Amino acid sequence: MPQYVKLIGKTGKAKNKINEAGRPNAWAITEVRDTVAFSDKPGPWYHVRPGNNNDDKSRWVNAKDDRDFIVELIKEE
Repeated sequence: MPQYVKLIGKTGKAKNKINEAGRPNAWAITEVRDTVAFSDKPGPWYHVRPGNNNDDKSRWVNAKDDRDFIVELIKEE
């Protein structure tokens, strides 16, 4: 079963990315990694795509300490 996160923009760049993706309420986690090639920051790292399935707007976010986003795991009921 897929897991989802809510992304909240901390920076103007992040808020713009959320708007470009259609302001989804949920982003699906498609992959989880402990490390990524573009950062030495420890993970977990989530590869997420907007809930509207717009894969060209997918991105990597750090689950604990992302520079641009607050990442909130959406709990299943």
